[in-house]
Amino acid sequence: MAMELEQVFVLDESLEEALGTAYQKMDLARASGDERARALCLIQAADAMVQMDRPDEAMGYASEGMGLCSEMKFEEGRAAAMIIMSKVHAKKGRDEEELEEAEDSATDALKLSRKLGFRKGEAVAHTALSGVYRASKKAALAIKHAKEALVIFAELGEKRSMAVTYDTVKSAYLAKSPPESFLAAKQVEKAAALYQELGDKAKEAACMHTAAVVEKDAGDVKKAAEALQKARDLFAQAGDVRGQGMVLETVMGMLLDGGLYREAVKVGKDRVMLFNGAGDAGEEAKAMVKLGDTYLKSDDHERAAKIAETALGLFASISDMEGLKSAKELADSASQAQKAEEIEASVAKAAEHMHVPKTLLVDPGLNKRIAEQFVTAITM
Repeated sequence: MAMELEQVFVLDESLEEALGTAYQKMDLARASGDERARALCLIQAADAMVQMDRPDEAMGYASEGMGLCSEMKFEEGRAAAMIIMSKVHAKKGRDEEELEEAEDSATDALKLSRKLGFRKGEAVAHTALSGVYRASKKAALAIKHAKEALVIFAELGEKRSMAVTYDTVKSAYLAKSPPESFLAAKQVEKAAALYQELGDKAKEAACMHTAAVVEKDAGDVKKAAEALQKARDLFAQAGDVRGQGMVLETVMGMLLDGGLYREAVKVGKDRVMLFNGAGDAGEEAKAMVKLGDTYLKSDDHERAAKIAETALGLFASISDMEGLKSAKELADSASQAQKAEEIEASVAKAAEHMHVPKTLLVDPGLNKRIAEQFVTAITM
């Protein structure tokens, strides 16, 4: 089936799946000579890419799509391409000039979509402008445009697009100074209600997790904990193991922030076992690294070293080079901490038999040279 105009924007789909679909349909369009469909596929691929943090590739695809649309005088397609280009400029956001280009592209796309009666393009242009204004620290304008997008999606009856846009409104409220956390949380609740209505437990769970993070950042630990529990239950009902793991990782972070290392370690172990039971070696190894970091924070260097070694083996078994790098960094940190511990123990032991000034009982990380000289002296 050829790509249609209404399908061109990637709003609530899996980015990987959307990109894969765009590639497949692009090949079909090229084979059949359907340049209109090929242009739309290029634009959809660009939209997925920019959301996957691949802005340079996205710009190439969007520009090619724009060129085809201009040749065919396909104005709706041209408006869609302009929206994606705006997203690319906003994603890069290296300077004020880039953000101005993003604003200009989105504004032009909004005007063109409105002129053509391309309502979905108009709505997505509003969300693009909201993102630009958020990056430019113009929160009031970001909120205004996100809400205008909501109105249009509601008129179109696109509940999933509405749910995604509520998240855009949430981000705009959090961009205010100070952040309006209460109103931000309300937007997430509205999105969750829509997903509940649609029977999408995994998306509803993701919303509850987002709400928990908003509440945590606002300092309401009780509300955050309640939202996290609900998120975990919903992810479990949806059979989403990675979602459950994400919730547990957030719980670990909250416990560590509160200095509750023992409790954080327990949750970290539960997270490792969760992925182990699901047979997800990659996520299990990542969970081990996270647990190892927690061991380091609680000064349990021996356990940190052991779990780093196990994680290295798992990452090697699935040829995950990035994972191997993170596990190696953990192993190195644990090794350094163990050596520092040994030096400290040697100094303390010597101090039992000598009058050693307290100024010499130093953290080797702060004054490594003095510590090494002292250890050399007492072991000769």
